[in-house]
Amino acid sequence: ADLHHHRPGSRRDGGDCNAMSTAMAAVVAGGLAMISLTTRAVELGTSGRMTTGIAGPPYNLRLGHQTVRRSSAPQLLADAAVPVESSSPPFAVVVGAGPAGLAVAIVLAERGWNVTVLEKRLESSMYESQRAYLYLIDGRGQRFTDEFGLTDELASLSVSSENYTITRCKPDGSRETVVPPILEKTPKPSYWIPRQEFIALLCRKAASMPNAPRLLFDSEMLGATRQPPLEGGRIELRARQGTQLVTFTPTLLVGADGLRSKVRSLCAEWSARPSAFSPVELPSPSTGLKYKMLRLPPSFRLDATDASAVAEPRKAYAIYGDTRAPLGKARLGLLPVANPVYPRTANVILPPSHPVWGLASGGEVKGWLKETFPQLPVDEVISDEEAESFAQLDGGAFPAPCYSPEQQLLLPGAAVALVGDSCHAFPPDIGQGVNSALNDVRLFAAALDAARNASASPHGPKEMLEAALPAYGRAAKKEAEAVARIAQVGFPYQYNQGTALERGLWFANFMLRTFVLSRFAPKLFSPAAIVLVQRSHLSYSEVWKLAGSTTRRIWTLASSLLAVAV
Repeated sequence: ADLHHHRPGSRRDGGDCNAMSTAMAAVVAGGLAMISLTTRAVELGTSGRMTTGIAGPPYNLRLGHQTVRRSSAPQLLADAAVPVESSSPPFAVVVGAGPAGLAVAIVLAERGWNVTVLEKRLESSMYESQRAYLYLIDGRGQRFTDEFGLTDELASLSVSSENYTITRCKPDGSRETVVPPILEKTPKPSYWIPRQEFIALLCRKAASMPNAPRLLFDSEMLGATRQPPLEGGRIELRARQGTQLVTFTPTLLVGADGLRSKVRSLCAEWSARPSAFSPVELPSPSTGLKYKMLRLPPSFRLDATDASAVAEPRKAYAIYGDTRAPLGKARLGLLPVANPVYPRTANVILPPSHPVWGLASGGEVKGWLKETFPQLPVDEVISDEEAESFAQLDGGAFPAPCYSPEQQLLLPGAAVALVGDSCHAFPPDIGQGVNSALNDVRLFAAALDAARNASASPHGPKEMLEAALPAYGRAAKKEAEAVARIAQVGFPYQYNQGTALERGLWFANFMLRTFVLSRFAPKLFSPAAIVLVQRSHLSYSEVWKLAGSTTRRIWTLASSLLAVAV
């Protein structure tokens, strides 16, 4: 469901689809829940003032020793920005409060940094119906939650991958409940958790720390300038907080702002090699698929003729459409949630040319749903407001798997690091969006610790970053490219797109690797990459190396058999 999942212009991490222990379930369930962003109209005039046409709730914001009050009425930002200077501990600004941004803020705060996080959302608990997808936190992600004592609470808020079922709802009203097959047994279960609840879990952890990061919501980075090296080379970052302009001079700037990362763009502007921060895109059959979400009641009726058939929160559902419907086949997939009052979200994932995306009104959406899913009591399950919202929203599209060749930049007076989708992004095919983001943060933390421990004498943040950032870059570079390449081939046809031949060839390759070659010659051949990636003790680069070795041996074997036959 992650989706770390990406709508164009999104800057979220993403997130997650499903691990291979439940990957076949994703095929049945019809894909992953996706995102759609709502934007606030902001306009910068020639006078240098910024105006906003959207009013928000009043609040008091504490910036250092100055309190900035935001009223509920729209107003002009002050001409002069409020300076926010770093204090004696090293000062970091993190752009983005998704899982990667919050996790890196927690890591830095634990190591004595003063941290400010900038986030566009109005508040941490804000429910966003078109971003109400689920993450699947696997063993890689749980290394982070283990380290900070969050795994037990994570488990209590989640549905275990080892303890749920999928119900297939057919157009004729028949239903079949199955247990998802586990193709790769893992030492510990993975956990399905709504994005909003995982974000809230990380926010609670951050707030409980003695040196708590400062989370500034309704904020965004506007730009940054760099002083000349002879003047210190510091970064001056400009941001909007509510209706106020603020400036920061951080020792460390962390970009956790997603696929269209502003921080990565700054790195390209400041680097002697701008191309090092230009993402390398890889082709994938799932690239460009479009998605939207429908919000359903927590417990909704599954059958128009049977009032007793009601969805259960901790179960997943695959609702199949009538293949004879006027607009063609479609399906709705719903993943399990632990909270019985949490709204259910059904994802619609189809090629961009599908006529569904041309529906212009809520009435047309409801008409399509009734014709395609006759088993559902559509008027009871989908409100008029939700149908209209579905019609009016732009939706999003899966990005190409991509990675930034570099993930860090050292400057004379500051340093920049990239984590999460800002240094790698991909469709949600392999369920690794949020896990790869948390893996980045652990690599970053390890590099900081190694730099600190390498010196017998205390040294300042500048010297520590000069040692830590290159080490982080070397580790993150390999992982970013590897996870993007795994996503390229991992499970791209689970959305039933492409031709029958393309899907058949992919499935034959999957079966050959997973159930034939790796079973009879496990020392020579490995299972498919989507199975290997569930082995959380392996790094992404190790997974890709094993998959590549198997590919080369398959070609060698095929060439040998062909030579013998000729």
